Amino acid sequence: MPPNAGGIAENGVAGIVTDIGYLGTVSIYKVRLNDGLVLKVAAMNESRQAARAIHANDRVSLSWAPEAGVLLTE
Repeated sequence: MPPNAGGIAENGVAGIVTDIGYLGTVSIYKVRLNDGLVLKVAAMNESRQAARAIHANDRVSLSWAPEAGVLLTE
């Protein structure tokens, strides 16, 4: 996806990893966004897209295809 003026994809956000759970073939990341909201992100371990390992306190950017997202709210 092309980035917007802030360098983030149009369907994207940036934040800091606050917690990581490794569950065999899946890793779960909690990412605190700049506005304080927390996202829980799941990534398959066998097909990680990251160029390097992601650790707690790392700054990350998340993006998704418009048709791929599912948003759950409380």
